[in-house]
Amino acid sequence: MTGIDWVKYLATPTGIVTTLDPSGYQLMKGSDYGASVVPAFGQSWPAVRGQPEGVQILFSAGYANAAGVPEPIKAWIKLRVGALFENREAWTFGQKIETNDRIDCLLDRYRTWMT
Repeated sequence: MTGIDWVKYLATPTGIVTTLDPSGYQLMKGSDYGASVVPAFGQSWPAVRGQPEGVQILFSAGYANAAGVPEPIKAWIKLRVGALFENREAWTFGQKIETNDRIDCLLDRYRTWMT
């Protein structure tokens, strides 16, 4: 995660979608679980309605430049693009393309699951 664009929540008890002031939170990039959004010093989280999508966060993620992309990710991209290029006619006509899904393990160590 490289930055937070906004944090929105459903306010209690009204249910009105409210955008949290950016001065009220900060991004911690180096936690055990990847990045975390935490209240800024002296701040606390507002009361949020307990329902699905009660809190929504729009964030930016990725690498700052191509030099920062790890080699296994670059290798995965080359393999996938090569497979698509080899089967470009099938792709155009909507046929099923056989892919080698085993190469996806190249990405495993870079995946972060969010719930």
